[in-house]
Amino acid sequence: MKIENIEINGESISNAIRKFYPDYINLVESQQLFNYVLIFGIRVDTCDTGLPDDYIGAIRLEKSIVTGNAYWNYILTNGSTDPSPYYIENPLKVAKVAGGTAWVKEGQYIYYKMDGGYMGFPAFHPKDPIKVYRWNPKTPGEKFNASKAILGTSPDTLIHRSWASERFSNDSAGCQIFKNNALLKDLASWADVHIKMYKLNSFTYTLLTKEQFVKGNSINYSDIFNPNIIIK
Repeated sequence: MKIENIEINGESISNAIRKFYPDYINLVESQQLFNYVLIFGIRVDTCDTGLPDDYIGAIRLEKSIVTGNAYWNYILTNGSTDPSPYYIENPLKVAKVAGGTAWVKEGQYIYYKMDGGYMGFPAFHPKDPIKVYRWNPKTPGEKFNASKAILGTSPDTLIHRSWASERFSNDSAGCQIFKNNALLKDLASWADVHIKMYKLNSFTYTLLTKEQFVKGNSINYSDIFNPNIIIK
């Protein structure tokens, strides 16, 4: 999978997160916190929110059994970081009161793994209300524009499963959804290791824009990061 010919992998994702939201990832690297999970999303396109044309997944630092160096392993799937078409055209009552359907704002937030999951699959829930754009079209066919939205918060924009695989309809009212639900189970397994190792049910979720991902991978690695982390 690529964005503007940049391969989406553990290294490129970590580059982008480090460029714009460095605190947690710098801590993980400097203290070599292996198996510490960082969840991410990349919002690529908002023209048709029924398409799984965004990316979502996670990275964690692991030790290579071949070189002895650390590297960023990753989970990656297509998905959506936007509300599905039904909820854009038919906002929930709570969304209407708040000012419009929720679109998670790019940034970094703290989530926890939900006991019991959501609708038969693992899920993650924000610890505190997170920043969102509130927006619904004023005219038929109008496309999302952050400059026309109002800023607000939402307490319940989960990271969860999808129901459709090729085209989303009412899968999300603002949640972040996986196209490949099997990979959501893999993320849950990573999360269980993280919780056991660090006694901490807490995960950063970083939502990047397409532009942030590209910019984070458009500078010389030597300026920001040596990808060959040496294990001491």
